[in-house]
Amino acid sequence: LIYLGDLARYTAQAAPKAAPAAAAAAAAAGPGQHPAAKQEWQRAAHCYRQAARVLPRSGNPHNQLAVMAVMTGDELRAVYHYARSLCVGIPFLTARENLLLLFEQNRARYGQYAAQRQQRQQQQQQQLSLGQLLSDVSTCYVRLSGLLFDRINQHEYQSVSADAAAALSAFLGHPAALDCLQRQVKADSMPMHLAVLSIFAVHNACSSGAERKASGSEAAAGSGGSYGDAAQRG
Repeated sequence: LIYLGDLARYTAQAAPKAAPAAAAAAAAAGPGQHPAAKQEWQRAAHCYRQAARVLPRSGNPHNQLAVMAVMTGDELRAVYHYARSLCVGIPFLTARENLLLLFEQNRARYGQYAAQRQQRQQQQQQQLSLGQLLSDVSTCYVRLSGLLFDRINQHEYQSVSADAAAALSAFLGHPAALDCLQRQVKADSMPMHLAVLSIFAVHNACSSGAERKASGSEAAAGSGGSYGDAAQRG
């Protein structure tokens, strides 16, 4: 199932670039993809989800779903799937490397957000689109998850957590927020992502180095060979 998902994802990535007028409508099919690739992109996600159901102890399927989320710019969903890839009986080792890379990329984005904080506070929240408010929630909570994961720059924790709470409050205060959340699939919604990231932070904090090393040994034994590792990096 994972290999079938990989083939469908590669097919979608290899599709012709979307025309500028159709770029927005094609976003769900992957970055810059032609609308015709949407079916292959959805088939890939379906295969990965089915693989997760067939073997819930394996972290590989969720790592693949995280890769897809990264390609569409959905950082919060990507961290959610990386977390699920690591918090299983057979964690996928590459997910940790991918997660650290994502946190590093997000750090720059959060820096831009923080630099504009004062300007944003002077604006009416209603002037910001729902999409922008949702993006702010993602940026802040991914940064907060990064601080809790690598335990570096802990002096930033108070300000980042305050920004995350403020961003979430601003989003929930938007008139269209409730409708947006109700249209999301409950098992793959923003509240679910935030709840899982909170559990993941506690799990990571309580896990000793020895436990993580033991999990890594088990993952290496059950990763299924180098093809899976290469697929994630690709």
